Amino acid sequence: MEKIQLMQNLINDMKALTNTLEKITQLENTREANYEKNNNKEEKLITLEEVRAVLAQKSKEGFTDKVRDLINYYGCHKLSEIDSKYYEEILQKVEKF
Repeated sequence: MEKIQLMQNLINDMKALTNTLEKITQLENTREANYEKNNNKEEKLITLEEVRAVLAQKSKEGFTDKVRDLINYYGCHKLSEIDSKYYEEILQKVEKF
């Protein structure tokens, strides 16, 4: 009778271990999915050419002074002098023209 009880305890422990491993796997999969999602957002870097194209279009639409003021806002005289870390911010500001 004692052997049967020990086997039953072993089976219960193995089931508990299986459940724990499944939960760990689910958490790891969720973490990896979130990591990949965040990395995909960071991978989309805005280029100088993209910003230049948008600003050129706005200039053609009659916002030349605002485009110039925006470049001057960053302490520069030319778009190419602006640090690329500001490109997204610039595009957001240009949308409000």
